[in-house]
Amino acid sequence: MSPLNQVALPSMLPTCINPLGEANKKWPPMMWLNTDRFLYLGVIGQPAERCFGALALYLSLQGAHRIRIGDKGSDWQSAKFSIVQPWCKHWLAFDERSIGCLLLLEPETLKFSALPAPLQQPSGAVQAGELAQKMHAALELLRTVGACRYASNDEFDRAFFGEPLAARRLDVRVQKVLERLKASPNITLSAEECAEQACLSTSRFLHLFKAEVGAPFRSYRAWHRARSLLYHLKEQTSLTDFALNYGYPDATHFSHSIRRFAGFTPKAIHSGSRKVALFVAGDTASCRA
Repeated sequence: MSPLNQVALPSMLPTCINPLGEANKKWPPMMWLNTDRFLYLGVIGQPAERCFGALALYLSLQGAHRIRIGDKGSDWQSAKFSIVQPWCKHWLAFDERSIGCLLLLEPETLKFSALPAPLQQPSGAVQAGELAQKMHAALELLRTVGACRYASNDEFDRAFFGEPLAARRLDVRVQKVLERLKASPNITLSAEECAEQACLSTSRFLHLFKAEVGAPFRSYRAWHRARSLLYHLKEQTSLTDFALNYGYPDATHFSHSIRRFAGFTPKAIHSGSRKVALFVAGDTASCRA
């Protein structure tokens, strides 16, 4: 992967060596991502329904949070640490001033049967003291010495989980399609085009893709297209231009897609990111933009 690029607000995070200065200052709001991993540290926001196409880990750094799995009729759970399995609808509520951490792990990169036991549990509050402690220690290191350069998935995993997470071995034909989709999320690739690349019929490709990845082709493509917005939060490009450049038919479809996954509109996400330091690592065109 290419070296980490900093696109943070310089007045808030002048260097990557010591982003906070004194260790007793507030947690600095920040994001770090590549195509397979995502870290957000800061205020999580008000309750909203969300449905990520990734394995989500929530850790409270101040107080606790509440989580509700499924529709509005389900019960709230109080937790310090929660997990949500990919494609699971959930609601999350932090106190207005509470600081939390969100990690997203792309499921096609993980061998779920070999993950740490807490990450294999059903969605909801999880008792995972040792794992939560490892994550908290990684965040403490992040704010005190600025160890924010993760050159690979293994390095990121080692920082937060103590060891690299076991990788899933995919059919090579599907793997090549995934690499193409991640490298160019702004290109509207059809199932027919991908099937041709894989030397399969369209129906066979769609069946194989879902079996290997765990999600339908269209859902996976929509998730990674929406996820690519995170790379551009510090740019001056209008949200309408972004929507059109990334293959959305119009701003309405764009807003609906982002809200379905993240729980908030693109405008709200863009506005809320103004004081968030964004670090991008990767070797795709979207990462270097």
